[in-house]
Amino acid sequence: MEYRRYPSSTAILPDGHLWIVSFEDKVLRADPAQDDVSAGLEVVRVGSSGSWLYDGLLALDPEGMLIASGGEPDRRDGLRRRRVSLRDGSTVSKTNPWALRPTPEEMGWRLSPKFSRAELAEAEEWNALGYLYGLGGPPPYGTDRLMAFSTDGRVALAVTTTYRVDIYDSLLRPVTVIERDEQGPQLTAAERRNAVAHTAARRRDEEFYPYVDSDIPDRKPPLRDLWFDRDGRLWLERYLANEPQQQGADVYGVDGDYLFSAEWPRGVDFGYGAIRGDTGLGVQTDALGIPRVVRVRFSAEEADP
Repeated sequence: MEYRRYPSSTAILPDGHLWIVSFEDKVLRADPAQDDVSAGLEVVRVGSSGSWLYDGLLALDPEGMLIASGGEPDRRDGLRRRRVSLRDGSTVSKTNPWALRPTPEEMGWRLSPKFSRAELAEAEEWNALGYLYGLGGPPPYGTDRLMAFSTDGRVALAVTTTYRVDIYDSLLRPVTVIERDEQGPQLTAAERRNAVAHTAARRRDEEFYPYVDSDIPDRKPPLRDLWFDRDGRLWLERYLANEPQQQGADVYGVDGDYLFSAEWPRGVDFGYGAIRGDTGLGVQTDALGIPRVVRVRFSAEEADP
């Protein structure tokens, strides 16, 4: 079957169905409880632009609209999210949450002086300056931008150097702001040595790397990562002080209220959002670079709001 050969993403959304992004702008819906899932596939054709969909970021908003992401035809400025009617597959509205992110210049990223005027002019003509900035930034523990999407259509945006997260609904209307006056912990001597070695290696191996040792900050950012879990809660991962074997996050409810803080063994990545209740499935990579799926049970004291 074509759907078995060319799925680009799968997700189980809050309605309990298995959703599959396939080629030719198709989204497929199935009941995962059926013995033969493929026999019950329903097809929602999302537009007719010729494979604009890309993997991930499927959602169902509170009005029952499917939200799918992909490249906008004949535009150079990247991606769009479409709210799609499940009745006929027509586009109800479009949004561009990526446009809300700060630019590399606003975050303090730098371009390498080795780029020629002609290279910069060509990149600007093709709206590709962000790519050139991305070749070098950010430096270790420098300013980065974070974005997460929930399965009900919400979008969370943050900059790592400030404990502030702006949350929007599926139409990019502001919902709430989560904010604390908090700094990240200071770098230890070992962390600074590792960061200096990393920067030196990149300057040696990458022609256009623009950062030097003095660009490494004295403190880590207050935020490291963010994601929504399967219950719609927002997890804000923090850098912990003097806890080399642990990672941790603050967890907020759908209304933006603080629920609890959790810690787990270092090296387990929960960025895929596979957490429900007090149990999470994460990806842990060993010293040889081999990933494995691990299950973590958060303590009842931590998971009780």
